[in-house]
Amino acid sequence: MGSLLWAFVLMLSAGFCVLRLPGSMTRGNELTVDRAIFSTINAATLTGFQQAHDIDTYKLPGQLTIFFLTVGGTLFALIAGGLALVRIMRLPYTDEQVFTTAIVLQLIALLLGWLNGLVTHTPAFEAIFQTTSAFGNSGAWIGGTPTLTQPVLHVLLLPLAIIGGLGVPVLLDIVGALRRKRPFARHTAIVLVSTAALYIFGGAIILWIRGWNGMSSLASASAISLNARSPGLPIAVIYTRVLAWFVMLLMIIGGNSGSAGSGLKATTLVRFFQGVWDSLRGRAPGRGFGIAVVWIVAYFVVITLAMFVLLQSDPDQPMDRLLFLAVSAMSNVGIAHEPVSIVGTGLHVLSLVMLIGRLAPLFVLWSVAKTTDEQVGIG
Repeated sequence: MGSLLWAFVLMLSAGFCVLRLPGSMTRGNELTVDRAIFSTINAATLTGFQQAHDIDTYKLPGQLTIFFLTVGGTLFALIAGGLALVRIMRLPYTDEQVFTTAIVLQLIALLLGWLNGLVTHTPAFEAIFQTTSAFGNSGAWIGGTPTLTQPVLHVLLLPLAIIGGLGVPVLLDIVGALRRKRPFARHTAIVLVSTAALYIFGGAIILWIRGWNGMSSLASASAISLNARSPGLPIAVIYTRVLAWFVMLLMIIGGNSGSAGSGLKATTLVRFFQGVWDSLRGRAPGRGFGIAVVWIVAYFVVITLAMFVLLQSDPDQPMDRLLFLAVSAMSNVGIAHEPVSIVGTGLHVLSLVMLIGRLAPLFVLWSVAKTTDEQVGIG
């Protein structure tokens, strides 16, 4: 974990330096220090907030920097989380197998992007960038943004996001269980059931909120339900107040432990409610329950502190929109009502919150791996 963390820090430093170079941006749109920090962390943490200046407006060195930060951030999340999760799940896979699988999956995502470009006559780099972002559960984007009913969104981009949001150990366990005809590990079973349940539940509530308007409504609800939990692809959605609050709930739950997704994680909530039930039944809830409680409290403390600062630095912004922004940053989702235009202190706070949202769950997950006998990922 230590070596991976240092590699992540070096990647952030290199990305910041390149984005500050004059050749990375068009003349007149050079990034200030705070904007360069934000853009670097935004890409490397796989958050992908849309900004006033789209990545399309960057020069090629700037675009390549965001691309490599996204790839590096994806591999960091999958490998660092995967190594911990293999130990928690007690799977018979080596560290080298986790490394190799993560890299192979990333290469497959690149290949699918290139093939999609050939089929749809999209420029190769643009198509590869899009599938890379989808697999990494990142909203960083080049080219035309997808619509809610666009076939490529449902056939390629969101399925890639689901795969990236499962995590390497879960994928290895699925393949191993099917080949050897053995039961799934407990973590894998919870991930699969919760992913399906949250997708169906989320889609049904969103469909109810938005109303029925033909089959396109079903496709839209499906896309929003999947996109809100972690991918954060830049799909154009008009957020009513009710829809925004429900999407915020899905963002808080987030993806799955040890994956490219962030947030509290569904497995954390399952372990929390299991601990509550054990306590009510007079049984010891276990150390894992305590870790889950600490992580949940810490998550909301960070959001609360971020809200206080954002309210002071940007008092003209509606409070519910700032809360939406803080939750999106902490969960590394990158969904917002509009491109991020905050500057100064507020921008530094969002950058810090995105970084905490990416690193804190990994520290929690490694704590579980080293100090408990849990078989379910927390964080």
